[in-house]
Amino acid sequence: MNRLRQRMAALKKQGDRAFIAYIMAGDPTWDATEDIILSMEQAGVTAVELGVPFSDPIADGPVIQEAGNRALAAGVTLEEIFARVSRVREKTGMPVLLMGYWNVFLQYGRDRLLKDAGRAGIDGFIIADLPYEADVAFFKSAAAEDLCTVLLAAELTSDDRLANIASKSTGFIYYVPQLGITGLDLCITGAVERRLGAIKDMTDKPVCVGIGVKRREDVAWLLARGGRMKQIEELIADVKDPEERVRLMFEASNGAAEREKKLAEQTKAKKKTPTTQETN
Repeated sequence: MNRLRQRMAALKKQGDRAFIAYIMAGDPTWDATEDIILSMEQAGVTAVELGVPFSDPIADGPVIQEAGNRALAAGVTLEEIFARVSRVREKTGMPVLLMGYWNVFLQYGRDRLLKDAGRAGIDGFIIADLPYEADVAFFKSAAAEDLCTVLLAAELTSDDRLANIASKSTGFIYYVPQLGITGLDLCITGAVERRLGAIKDMTDKPVCVGIGVKRREDVAWLLARGGRMKQIEELIADVKDPEERVRLMFEASNGAAEREKKLAEQTKAKKKTPTTQETN
């Protein structure tokens, strides 16, 4: 069974949440990328999205754009990504997804892409600018190779299209809670909550939320409503040590719901405690 499907099924059985982390391939170096992936697994990350650098990204904010530019300047290619993932696969069983744009994958060649991805130990793809109907043959071929193809849904996605995405997406459904690029602040509204509920009514597949999820408040709010994905970007962008990057990532997100609950309880207790003036 595909590692991502297996991991998601295990989490569902345990009633647990997923933490899917994004890093750019080869940034700041390939050795650092490998160390970060291994540190993520040790810290409990569910799966890693390995960014494939592209010169003209349409959904990436400044942090990921800069990381992609550094990777391109360093000569990172799909061939090298496959070679490096194959090497790190000897040390980890954590699911690895390639996240990028269709132009890069198309230029590599559909059949070659899927064969090389499978051999390298890749578990699937998140291709932000490739809807299912644009290349049905690719999605069917990916399924035949036991590779997940995660589809994105957004706040403006129609109900009919949302139902189609829910039925075609494999691994999980990537929900974008607001319009814009990565790195924006999450705008928490009742509409987001209703949309998440609507998706979960359509399917029993995991629903993961990304873009705009940066603060522990964002994570706590999403966890309380069944969201599964947390993305932290700016926080770790300038941190070079792999283990420190992972530690900061978890400090910002892991256990956020519990911390928010404790904070609320402490705040409530303080309000009940009479001040000196009131006592006198």
